[in-house]
Amino acid sequence: MPAAGAAVTIPPDRTVLLDVSPPALASLSIEGALVFDEADLELTSGWIMVLGTLRVGTTAAPFQHRATITLTGSPDAPSV
Repeated sequence: MPAAGAAVTIPPDRTVLLDVSPPALASLSIEGALVFDEADLELTSGWIMVLGTLRVGTTAAPFQHRATITLTGSPDAPSV
């Protein structure tokens, strides 16, 4: 579990199952995959960059819970 305010990177060769709501992150870079488990989950981050996969359900198995993604970064923040 990352600490509050952490800058998190999921490397290209890794798939992470999000099965609990983590503390608010400074940033999240997804180069591999982040998959939401079937549960009510919240993900808060200053910014999120998806170069890999962010999956919240699929066509074959639609997500049946509540997923809340909140971005807290400033509109004046530099682009990555």
